[in-house]
Amino acid sequence: MVAVSRTPARPDLIDQPRLLTPSRIQREVIMKKFVKNLVSRFVKDEDVNSVKLFEGGLIATGIAIAIIAAVNGVGNQLSGTFNTISTSLK
Repeated sequence: MVAVSRTPARPDLIDQPRLLTPSRIQREVIMKKFVKNLVSRFVKDEDVNSVKLFEGGLIATGIAIAIIAAVNGVGNQLSGTFNTISTSLK
């Protein structure tokens, strides 16, 4: 059996408060600006995306209605054909 020794936790790093150094403050400011810019772009694009989704839904609905009508017409023709064959076989 192999003994595995674990490195003890560093107590000097556990309870230390994080210091706000100038570079850390600068990173936080940059991150806040980035998130604010990202959110504002999303809100601006949301209107455009919702219009595109709505148009896409209308197009898909139109295509579905056309397919249903075509299949229904073909189904009626096939039903008539099978009825004709059935009566001729009797």
